[in-house]
Amino acid sequence: MPNNKYIQAAGKTTSFLTQHVLRRRPALAYVGGWLGEQNLGDELLFDATEVLFNHGLWHFNGGALSNRLYGMAPRRAGGILGGGTLIGQLPKWLNIAKSFQVHGDPFAVIGTGVADPHFWPDGTPLSEWKPVLNSCPLVGVRGPMSAEYLTDAGIENVDVVGDPAVVFTRDEPNSNFEQGVLALNFGRAHERMWGTAENVRDEMAKLATLAKNAGWKVVWLVVFPGDLEITMEAAEVSHTTEHVEIIYHDYNHFMDVVGKASVMVGMKLHATILATCALTPSIMLEYRQKCRDYMQSIDHDEYVITTGDFLADPCWERIQEMDRERMTLSRKLEKEMRALKSKLIKSASLAENIFHST
Repeated sequence: MPNNKYIQAAGKTTSFLTQHVLRRRPALAYVGGWLGEQNLGDELLFDATEVLFNHGLWHFNGGALSNRLYGMAPRRAGGILGGGTLIGQLPKWLNIAKSFQVHGDPFAVIGTGVADPHFWPDGTPLSEWKPVLNSCPLVGVRGPMSAEYLTDAGIENVDVVGDPAVVFTRDEPNSNFEQGVLALNFGRAHERMWGTAENVRDEMAKLATLAKNAGWKVVWLVVFPGDLEITMEAAEVSHTTEHVEIIYHDYNHFMDVVGKASVMVGMKLHATILATCALTPSIMLEYRQKCRDYMQSIDHDEYVITTGDFLADPCWERIQEMDRERMTLSRKLEKEMRALKSKLIKSASLAENIFHST
């Protein structure tokens, strides 16, 4: 059976050719990004960028085919650096960005994250990103921590615009949510995290057991195939396997499910971002700095627990408090999300003006 990754890649190539060559629509490149791996977060970032720009995107991966197809487009709008924590991380992301800039078209950053230089000592130094980013007419990053890293590295005109997924924020909280429903998400992180995935698994199992014993319904949310096994281990130990949702692509379904919950506790960044988009009060388990970076962008730093400090008992106490104040917290979250979404859309509009002026 053909690999899904290659099927998706072929589909995106066909979409590019149809929209930008046959219809003579200006080509807008999505530069970089970890696509085709069944990781909900990375897939939804591509979709979010399409929504922000109301434009079919071409995934530009820096290879010979990407360069040739982009170069053959009758009209070219420019490029957007892909979503995710690309800046300062793997060298390939910088190489892809440089490859795109060779075309001489406008290149903007809308919501990309920046890796903490101390946490990623083997990442690409921000000094090497400086020429690329200082040539961008617009550098809007995910959160305050990302902005600080870039500013400290001497990159100019940096702004916080929020994660691209914020564009999916629902208009209002689900007033028909089910009280006493706890949504849980966690997974592995290639061992680059505070604490260990096994410790998080054990505390998640304890947390699910506390909720189940209190008469709560526990819903497990799996957003990447590599997280399924460890999630099932926690669900089996806590005897909460009745409700395991495996969602690798359908972000709307994810938000429908998590929108019915009273509280969400999530480790994977975009699982928790989508929960906030659904306006469900959420606790973020910070396994890397990018998690706090996002929560600071919506003024929710107080709802962050580092994975190395995560303990079930105090978390359960916090969850019960949040459950009692669910709609009040949802309304507060709605206000913060609405403000960030407005800023994100405004930033995308500025980028569109830049693309159209060339």
